[in-house]
Amino acid sequence: MNFIKTKLTKVVQLGKNALYSTDTQKGLINKNLLTKLRKDTGYSFVKCNEALARFNNDTIKAEEWLHDQAKKEGWNKAQKLSSRSTEQGLVGVLAEKNFVALVDIGCETDFVSRNELFQNFVAATARLTLKLRKNVVLQNMNRSSLESQVGHLKEEIIKHHLLSSIEENSNLKLEELMANMVGKIGENIVLRRAIAMSTFSSNVIGTAVHGNVTGAVNDCLMGTYAAVVTIRPKSSCDVERAAFFAKGIAQHVIGMNPKSISSCSGISEDESLLSQDFLLNDKFTVGSLLEKENLEVIDFMRYALNDK
Repeated sequence: MNFIKTKLTKVVQLGKNALYSTDTQKGLINKNLLTKLRKDTGYSFVKCNEALARFNNDTIKAEEWLHDQAKKEGWNKAQKLSSRSTEQGLVGVLAEKNFVALVDIGCETDFVSRNELFQNFVAATARLTLKLRKNVVLQNMNRSSLESQVGHLKEEIIKHHLLSSIEENSNLKLEELMANMVGKIGENIVLRRAIAMSTFSSNVIGTAVHGNVTGAVNDCLMGTYAAVVTIRPKSSCDVERAAFFAKGIAQHVIGMNPKSISSCSGISEDESLLSQDFLLNDKFTVGSLLEKENLEVIDFMRYALNDK
């Protein structure tokens, strides 16, 4: 017989398919409710069992209590764990049409960077970063009748503004969502940095990620390296072909880590994107390949985990 042990409850077997935990004051808790609450919230079976026992199988009240407890415990844990080193984590990149965001989220262990909750948080942070950039563009367009389209601009997002913004799925501030996750996972988690870019609708954005831990959650790519490249077609061309080269050059940026588009004061040719041999085909430099395809690099960004 399998048992679920908690400090407050004991477990009994009723028939072949029904497993219930009992609380002397609250009655029986169906295993199916317990399993569903665990799956829906991500909290431990012990906590879910306690919540259902407290509210006599009312899953709505049980979930509200779990979130409230996680918030309280999360803030306490976040404060206690804030001095711990966060050498692991993920960088995430999310592109939507002519907008793109890069974020860098740190945690303590490689194990947590593979955790679904942590990866969901990376994706949520990237989406919120993108939303903040879109809001700025929309406000500027509303203020000026001259600005009828999105121009090219990238900006570092102030961490305080991002952390105090509401994440729409949870309806919590990002810092509250992070505290809840700390309460669940039990590791220090930090937002290191975030950047967003918008560009002309005629331009093409390419993205790439790389690393021991890679994945995608809600269209947000993540790994230990991420890069973005914005390309301008010099003439009418196949958009899919331009996107193909934009992605390839983003992969090149991850591998070769150029410092600027072209050589300039303090930047050697070896460090300039256009002068470097193309990583995916060294018969060409990046510059000669772009010239052959009648394309131009407008901008690029690169994040690596723990970059200073």
